[in-house]
Amino acid sequence: MDKCAHPLVDTQTTLPSCEFEDFPIIDKCGSRADVLYGLLRFIEPRREVAVKAFRCGLKSVSTLAVENEIRIWRLLGFHPHIASFLAIAPVNVYDEKYSAKGVVSEYCAQGNAWVYLNKSDPDVTNHSLRFQLLKDVIRGLTHIHAQSIVHGDLKAFNVLIDGNDNTQVARICDFGSSSISCACYSGPQEQEGTLPWDSPELWVPGEDDDDDDRVPSRTERSDIWAFGCVALEIQMGLTPWDPFDMRNAEAMKRRQFNAGTGPPAMFSDPNLGLEAHQVKLQVWNLMVKCWGASPQQRPTAAELLKEMLGMNLIAT
Repeated sequence: MDKCAHPLVDTQTTLPSCEFEDFPIIDKCGSRADVLYGLLRFIEPRREVAVKAFRCGLKSVSTLAVENEIRIWRLLGFHPHIASFLAIAPVNVYDEKYSAKGVVSEYCAQGNAWVYLNKSDPDVTNHSLRFQLLKDVIRGLTHIHAQSIVHGDLKAFNVLIDGNDNTQVARICDFGSSSISCACYSGPQEQEGTLPWDSPELWVPGEDDDDDDRVPSRTERSDIWAFGCVALEIQMGLTPWDPFDMRNAEAMKRRQFNAGTGPPAMFSDPNLGLEAHQVKLQVWNLMVKCWGASPQQRPTAAELLKEMLGMNLIAT
């Protein structure tokens, strides 16, 4: 039997103190966690960090889920296109609504990719810049999959943009829905993602459908479907299934799949404007590959990266 590739020595750092601003919440991770802005006191100059703080209460995250997220984030190590895990912080000291362990990571000043790319800044309309960020994402996903890890909830909101006016870098974050494809994995088995980004095999029938309550596992190939949706967001500024109301996404997906028209975007959609830019057309072809109806039809992250690195895109 091959040796497990996921040994992890318990050497994580617990910060003795972390200083927060007056208005610390900079983002929310659904109903179960907040992202806080902080400064490390014991480093000069003080280092800006983001702290994921898990809420206590009825919708709290289980201890198993928190430990699973921490373990997976640490296993990924340092990579230029993954938000770096730095340490653990006792966030309950600052607010009792949070559980004891908060995850400290690097602070990315530009926020998530969806917010960043919807700014009025003319630079973010540059399709070559958008494609560069998309290549960053596939580089990060290739690294994740190389560790036999499934992200489970890939979307533009879970991609952070770091850098200044001259250089922007995309980094994948939020491993709360991640799992390890290995016998060593003992974390949660039924991970939640985000429905409009979910691949067809993850769709679970409702109460009136076949009596099968098994929840399909998220896999590297379901991550690839989600990456196609991220390409739609980053390159074209559209969410999957746009312009449908996301509150009705489940009913809409039922109709789409029953009709055999599975992809979350159609080439004929005038909102896409695919004919206008060579960049968009090339990325569209990638997206179609990601949206193969069966998991086996989809390329791997490494194959997508190789193809994207070979593209010669025109800045428009």
